[in-house]
Amino acid sequence: DLRYRRLDFPLTIIYGTLETISSCYEYFSSHLQEEQYEPVGSPKLAQHRLFTQFHAQYPEHERQRIVDELVQGKSKLRIIFATVAFGIGLDIKNIRQVIHIGLPYTMEEYFQEAGRAGRDGLPAKAHVYYNSYDVSKGKKQLTQVMRDYVTKSKCKREMILNHFGFPVPSATEAVHTCCDYHQKICDCDDCIISNVSNMFEENMQDEVNLPADISEAEQRHLEPDVAEKLREELDLFRLSLPGSGRSSVGSTPLGLTNWP
Repeated sequence: DLRYRRLDFPLTIIYGTLETISSCYEYFSSHLQEEQYEPVGSPKLAQHRLFTQFHAQYPEHERQRIVDELVQGKSKLRIIFATVAFGIGLDIKNIRQVIHIGLPYTMEEYFQEAGRAGRDGLPAKAHVYYNSYDVSKGKKQLTQVMRDYVTKSKCKREMILNHFGFPVPSATEAVHTCCDYHQKICDCDDCIISNVSNMFEENMQDEVNLPADISEAEQRHLEPDVAEKLREELDLFRLSLPGSGRSSVGSTPLGLTNWP
């Protein structure tokens, strides 16, 4: 999308670990090549690039330039790959999307980062991409409220407001504009079509085609308690691996996730 929409692409902040955002940055750079600069053919300087990194190890003068240009509305940036360094004290008006690759450990961290979007009062979206590893019991630093936030079928707005002790205001817009939970239960025509399409895609992804010569007796099944114990041990092993971060790119599950 960035390749073809360029300056029409909504200003987006993508949060992740330093390792994750560095990998994303390198991926974009290698695939866009000359088209990562605006206009195409302009000098290969940071101020002409459509995306950038923002983290504590990035040069201070570059971070200040990025913030100044964004605040003044002069920036060409469409995507910022950021760590928690891009946060408190920044008031940038036109951020339309915040994407988390992996799950923040606390609601306070998530709320502060997701709150970068829509500060001008216009509609904005916050997305979280996570997998079974991100919410595993082996992630000791992950608070239960964040684990519940992505795994329980409840209104996301209600969960956030309740956590901070605020009541949920009466809805003034269409139900499905609230969060993904309300999109699933909304009965307007657009949501019904969208939900049916999503269910079809999920079912296609979950299909497992076993070789025809494998009988049912040859398929191993684990008792639920054994499966859970094995899952925890695998999660702990993954955490012990060098360079294991808090997240993985995208929402594709890693390791053993579907138990018989």
